[in-house]
Amino acid sequence: MAPSLEKIRQAGEKYIESYVRQRLAAVYLSSGNTAMALEQCRKAAAIARELDDLYLLRVSFCAGPGLFAIGQVREAEAVAAELEAVNARGMRKDVDIRICDHLRAGSS
Repeated sequence: MAPSLEKIRQAGEKYIESYVRQRLAAVYLSSGNTAMALEQCRKAAAIARELDDLYLLRVSFCAGPGLFAIGQVREAEAVAAELEAVNARGMRKDVDIRICDHLRAGSS
């Protein structure tokens, strides 16, 4: 774990940790390191669920495209279903439904 991320975690700054992990995941995904991206997305999502924060939950779904990229279609569909549940709670419905549709289109 990066020293700065470890300090954030030790300080108990869960919101910041989740956001930083999501941003790390985006960097890993764009550089082709899907495994590390998925690991960071899963950790970010776990924190977001614990905090029950809709924004963090939404941004932590960056794992979906990476899952399709490595052929984990069922898990990507589960991500889409969970995002739909978040969407139903009211966070940026117009954007989130497009993300769900995009994730599901990848499994076709």
